[in-house]
Amino acid sequence: MRHRQERALAGWLHRALASGIPELVRFAQGLQRDEAAVRAAIREPWSQGRTEGLNYRIKRTIRVTYGRASFPLLRARLLAPREA
Repeated sequence: MRHRQERALAGWLHRALASGIPELVRFAQGLQRDEAAVRAAIREPWSQGRTEGLNYRIKRTIRVTYGRASFPLLRARLLAPREA
């Protein structure tokens, strides 16, 4: 999938399902359930990665500061520029 070859998906799914590795089989079954979305993710150039990363950062900050930070502090932490 690193090379974004949509044609290779069917073969990979078949091999994964036949592998006998329970975790891999469950993963492949999940991909099969939403195969259209998986194919679109391979084919299309855009990604939700940045959005998901921001959501994760917000949720993590809220969990870490739960009960200890006021709203103004949370706002300052989330809206402040991140260090590289």
